[in-house]
Amino acid sequence: MADLLASDEPRRLADFLRENKEEILAHWESQVRKVRAAQTLDRPVLLDHLSEFIEDLAAYVDEVRTGHEVEPPEDAPQIHALERLEVGYELSEVVAEYSILRRCITELATRRHTPALRSAELPRLHEAIDQAISTSVVRYAEARERTLRALDRKLGTRLSVYGWSFYFGSARPPEPPEDWINVCVRCGSGHSVSFLRERAAVSPSPRSAEWYRCPACGGLNLLSRE
Repeated sequence: MADLLASDEPRRLADFLRENKEEILAHWESQVRKVRAAQTLDRPVLLDHLSEFIEDLAAYVDEVRTGHEVEPPEDAPQIHALERLEVGYELSEVVAEYSILRRCITELATRRHTPALRSAELPRLHEAIDQAISTSVVRYAEARERTLRALDRKLGTRLSVYGWSFYFGSARPPEPPEDWINVCVRCGSGHSVSFLRERAAVSPSPRSAEWYRCPACGGLNLLSRE
């Protein structure tokens, strides 16, 4: 029975990726929604450049099959990493997205008993996804470092060194406390106390210290007025 099912399946991995792209995307979306940062994203933002990346994967393994020396796709992973940083992803969550994509492709190929699963191109598929992860990690880290350094210059903090900061604007706590700028330890976003109050992230009445969720990424931070 498995042989009969496999007889209609594409033998080339590139063809399998192209013919099953929509099913791969649908399965990936259902699985990646379990990632914290992906849970509230609109579908177009979530899918981002993934469709393009699958097409790039197919083109890459196709070129490898014909004996051409080509580099794994890097453009989509670089853009993807930057856009994920903007919407509050942790680096581990960016990596998880590619790991889930790899699993979705191999699981679908296994269920279909497709001959493409035994393709000589399969190791190149894994190589391309590994390269996408590496590219995303480097691009994400570079962009985050530039963001933190820019905040350091603007706010007089040391986020790029320590990952957290103190307020250096005055020797005495400013009055009213709305003058404080609070920088998220996860994404580096800066928000005033007045803005946090408007978003109901902190209590209306001043307290010496309290925890709050960053409006940009949801990261947990400590707001101190002392």
